[in-house]
Amino acid sequence: MKRKTFQLISSFTITALFITVATGCNQDNKPPSNNASPKAQNISYQQTAPDTSLPAKRSKVKNDSDHLVQLAKQVPQVKEASAILLGKYAVVAIDVNPDLDSARVGTVKYAVAQALRDDPKGKSALVTADVDLLHRIKKMNEEISQGRPIAGIMSELGSIVARIAPQPSNEVKKRERDETKQDRKDTH
Repeated sequence: MKRKTFQLISSFTITALFITVATGCNQDNKPPSNNASPKAQNISYQQTAPDTSLPAKRSKVKNDSDHLVQLAKQVPQVKEASAILLGKYAVVAIDVNPDLDSARVGTVKYAVAQALRDDPKGKSALVTADVDLLHRIKKMNEEISQGRPIAGIMSELGSIVARIAPQPSNEVKKRERDETKQDRKDTH
């Protein structure tokens, strides 16, 4: 008797489970609801002409950078120079004779900063005598001339500026005045 009851309950449960699964998997033939498809949106756009002035801008930047390089090369002891100019900021890297001691290298950097100070493009230039940075700046100039986006170059330039201990050309005059004031105090 227990066995028959168990079989009856089992059969009933299996049948109920089968009916539930069969009706649950049955697809309804209802039309799709209005929420199923996205609403149409008006999209407006403005077509612009390509910026044809970009090559001219790059050419002007290259000419200005070359001008700063020429100013730096006019300073005695400067063997090679490279400059990158973005906006009103510039970084000028120089290569000097490796036999010079660090004090003399500092004097040469200072002389380059003085030469750049009087030029409108070099007024806020940073000067470094690091040969590795000289080569990096040359490579960056090549990438600019090849049309690489300025955003990537700005990132690299930021790391260069963070690396150097700059000799800003616009502070040359201020440093001279401070040294003169200190000399007067020492003599009194």
